[in-house]
Amino acid sequence: MIDKEIIDKEWNELIYDPDCDDHWNNGCYWGFSQGVEFAFNYIWHKPNELPDRNIKRDNRGELCLVILKYGEPVVARAYYIPSKDMYMFETYDANGDDIKIDDIERWTYIQDLS
Repeated sequence: MIDKEIIDKEWNELIYDPDCDDHWNNGCYWGFSQGVEFAFNYIWHKPNELPDRNIKRDNRGELCLVILKYGEPVVARAYYIPSKDMYMFETYDANGDDIKIDDIERWTYIQDLS
């Protein structure tokens, strides 16, 4: 969820019209805030959502940006382990460690950020 203060700031700078009545402004604010929430929820996924988009023959999928609960965000690739019937993320750091689901706050496909 995006902080209400950020929504309010953007609303006031981009859309609010002091020449319109409160009924119009309130309706537009509601639509704006709902649109922001929809976009945020569409782009960002919960840790337990499977990163299964465009899995190729090598069982690897699209690049993702993973926001960790602790530490810096990391770029990772989703991959599928057929023998365990599960999806995971592999990072592109020097260690090549897999990311544990308990360490993830949220993730998104990098393609969805463009």
